[in-house]
Amino acid sequence: MRFIIPIPVLLALVFSIGCIAQVPNNGLVVSLIPDPATVLVNGETSLHVDVSNTDVKNVSNVKAEVFNSGLLSPVQDCSQRGILGDMRAGEFRTFFCDFRAPKINQDRVTTTLDVRATYESEFPAYQQLQVISEDEYNNRLASGNYHELPRSYVYSDRNIQMQLDFSDPLPLVLRDGRNYFVRFTITNIGNGFIGNIMPDDVRILQKPGLEFSDEGQFLQSVNLLGHYEPCRLEQVIYPNGNKFPSFVCRIVLPPKPQPPLKETPITDYNFIVLLHYKYEIRQSARVDIIR
Repeated sequence: MRFIIPIPVLLALVFSIGCIAQVPNNGLVVSLIPDPATVLVNGETSLHVDVSNTDVKNVSNVKAEVFNSGLLSPVQDCSQRGILGDMRAGEFRTFFCDFRAPKINQDRVTTTLDVRATYESEFPAYQQLQVISEDEYNNRLASGNYHELPRSYVYSDRNIQMQLDFSDPLPLVLRDGRNYFVRFTITNIGNGFIGNIMPDDVRILQKPGLEFSDEGQFLQSVNLLGHYEPCRLEQVIYPNGNKFPSFVCRIVLPPKPQPPLKETPITDYNFIVLLHYKYEIRQSARVDIIR
């Protein structure tokens, strides 16, 4: 899986389908417009599908398709028309499909055209982890300058939420024999469906400080053999409702230096969690058939 680090602004992405009216600024928006919405027996109607990426970030592998035409029959195969590929922020695409109405035994029958729209997106979470020495902690506490930071941090776009829960409030205090952990939990907060998340879909970039270009090893996970490796998702996770099972990484802190060496009072660690996910939305447009 190839990851591209986007601009560090965590803004919304929503993929929404309706018949005509849409809430503005929803991200990627799909509008379904049957023309006409009322058709005679053996007559034809065209379903117009308008796709607009109103968000500030790009999406990839966009595809919209009619997966159930109800009582209507497709006039031609238009499956290739809905393969839209990558869509830039602000980009608009449209296509249409024609359908024919059957004979009916009633004066009026209502049927539906069901559309499935899928796409892929990348979502980043940027987190700073500060570690202080025990002496620095005691000095701050004695002077009244110690300020405890939250242990939980939440990042989201319009579809996905990622929560980071540290085992202790930040900053972490460097103490002998003390172990610290961070738990990652992914939740679907959008109005669609997200597929299974594969190990390659999650990448965690670790840097011991913003001034360093090389990755660090301060976050470690336990693989299936019980060995510690750089922090990663070790196996496929499946959604249970809207939430995925959490995965945990251990925070590996440097050992205390022996005298005459002195401890570094404050150390900043930085990591970026990059999540690649596939999203799906389903919606319907109604068509009336009359004789």
